Amino acid sequence: MRASTKRRLQELFDEYEKRKLQDRKERQQAGTGRQEFLERFDRKIKETIRPGYKELAHLIRSKGHGCEITERHESQDEQGCILSARIQMEILPDGVRARPGERPTISFIADSCRQEVWTHVSIATPGREGCSGQRNVYTLDEITEDTVEEEVLGVLSGCFG
Repeated sequence: MRASTKRRLQELFDEYEKRKLQDRKERQQAGTGRQEFLERFDRKIKETIRPGYKELAHLIRSKGHGCEITERHESQDEQGCILSARIQMEILPDGVRARPGERPTISFIADSCRQEVWTHVSIATPGREGCSGQRNVYTLDEITEDTVEEEVLGVLSGCFG
């Protein structure tokens, strides 16, 4: 093999190794950024969203309706797809647990890749047409007690209005 060919091959492999190292660094930085975002989302749940949900749930229950609050941390399913972190409030009109798809819900869902939070609502109730889908997109700093109240009121208006 010619010396020039060996030198060119060495340059190619050196450049390849540099790109791999840079890609690895970028993935690590992105992973760190995602983890920090998820930790901030968890604090936002504890300090703002869950307390707001609890206060509203107390009022909902005082009117004879049921209400459940659930949380899920970010994970992966069997195929490796990301299941986003979320906190969800499910309203049970008249205390009745309806079938899936007939339960009014409001969820705050963390998109750790885009580092934003979006809300997903369902305003379906048994025997009544409803709608379901993404509602709003927020930064973590935009989520306040008022934001939580307005989002839940939107679902309640659609459910009981």
